[in-house]
Amino acid sequence: MKKLIAALLTIGFVAFNIPANSASPAMLNQPWQGIKIIENEQFLNGPPVMYAITRSTTPEPIYKFCNTVDDENCIASNYIESLASLPICDAVNVVNCISGVYAVSDAGIRTEGIFQKRIVEKGKTDYLANPSINLPLGNGQGAIWKIPGVKSSDGTENYFVGALLRSGLTKTAGAKIGTSKFEPFYFASAISPVVEKLGTFDRNEALDSSVTSTGFGSGVENKSREPWEDCVVTEQGVCYFPKNFPAGYRYGMTVKISSKLTGWFHGRISEPNITTVISGSGQTINIEAVPVQVPTLWEKVPTSEISDELRTLLASGTFFGNGQGYYMPGNSGPESFGMATPWIKMLKDKATTSNSYWSVRTLLGEGSDQVFRCAQNSSDVAGVVTTNSLVYSAGPPAFNRADQSLDYKLLSPHYAADGTEAKGTYDLLLRSDVARCIYGFSKAPVSASISVLSADGTAQVSTTVLNEKNGWLTLSAKNFTFSSPIVRIRLTQEAEVVVTPTPSASAKPVVKTVTITCVKGKTSKKVTAVKPKCPAGFKKK
Repeated sequence: MKKLIAALLTIGFVAFNIPANSASPAMLNQPWQGIKIIENEQFLNGPPVMYAITRSTTPEPIYKFCNTVDDENCIASNYIESLASLPICDAVNVVNCISGVYAVSDAGIRTEGIFQKRIVEKGKTDYLANPSINLPLGNGQGAIWKIPGVKSSDGTENYFVGALLRSGLTKTAGAKIGTSKFEPFYFASAISPVVEKLGTFDRNEALDSSVTSTGFGSGVENKSREPWEDCVVTEQGVCYFPKNFPAGYRYGMTVKISSKLTGWFHGRISEPNITTVISGSGQTINIEAVPVQVPTLWEKVPTSEISDELRTLLASGTFFGNGQGYYMPGNSGPESFGMATPWIKMLKDKATTSNSYWSVRTLLGEGSDQVFRCAQNSSDVAGVVTTNSLVYSAGPPAFNRADQSLDYKLLSPHYAADGTEAKGTYDLLLRSDVARCIYGFSKAPVSASISVLSADGTAQVSTTVLNEKNGWLTLSAKNFTFSSPIVRIRLTQEAEVVVTPTPSASAKPVVKTVTITCVKGKTSKKVTAVKPKCPAGFKKK
């Protein structure tokens, strides 16, 4: 798993027309500096592709396209990686597919989604599915589903639905794959109301190292002739433009995966419910939740006006994630916190936009050793962490040994885009067996407390919220404020009372007595005793 994760993290994205994500030192000689931290960008940069990846002396691996696993490039490599947007389940695609999308109103009325069309019917790097080696179908970049009667403020009933699955296969270089199979290591899903915006748009196409300027790395190219960065995804002549969700609905998605997904998930959702059903070596996952408002930072400032704190960071010589002329540190991890902190201060603690999202994806961060070990021992999804914070910890909650707590760091503008005070949400779904492993608890019931600590360590919210049902612990904190709180969770369990049975008193033995009759002349007397004897002068009759 660590090897697969490393392969993902070393991808450098470049493009000919509008660059996608790459990493390079800051350019302080440029006239302006920009920041771009937005949600769901993985769908904008996610055409299906299969790469043969070879590590060399270059800063990043060399990527070469494969149409099948038996292509020359894939045979030569010792590692193959695939990226697929899962299709709808049908007679052909019975696994590695989306089996359903739906909405549930506050009144409990469920409305099933109806599949409309696949986005990008044919791409240059498409590949066929091979269920025998767990290889999903590499075709399309998401789909449009209709949820009848569930309309956004713009009146649309159409929703973008996407589920990305990234998988890896390790093999012997120079040989066919043999008995090796693809194992998934990254999953991302999203639902979004969309409208079609017509124009000179084009689809995304994957790039391998043969066409990059450096001769290594990979990337995505988009030849749209007008701005496309606000789109959820594009295809020839169409931008699928996101809209906000209607209020009063929960949304759900069900996917079937050929190999079990384990570990931790992160969601841009609230009040989630998750169920998993194991079927052979595969898994059916259903996730249902409420969308949440998430802020974005998408601004540029003249270089002469940036703060000293940001200038010091940019002058450090560090390579920063960037693309489309902006620093793009992503939503999680040390770079995200390091880059977002000075920008939030410089932009007066206010978000650029605040849009509603419904998305769930795997977390690649391993967290603390104790949390990671217990998650690894679980044969199922270990937990789900959800928040509407702009930036969040890269992995599951970290186990704080000193305080015996699970800590989760957040960072977000104090004010929403409209100037109102932003309110935070945090949900944790944790498998009961994983929680007990972390704390060394028995199977007896546990209790929990959640506190949200401000940057100065003062508690904003302190509440005991715990629901243990169907093998899951559910905890939630809401309506706290930003900028950089820490969510702290403590689980406790009273010592089990061992009842020692009180020994019962020994039953007294039953003493059998005997009665005899004694006589003396005309006088008789009865004597009763265990061993009766007649008095002096009397004889036993």
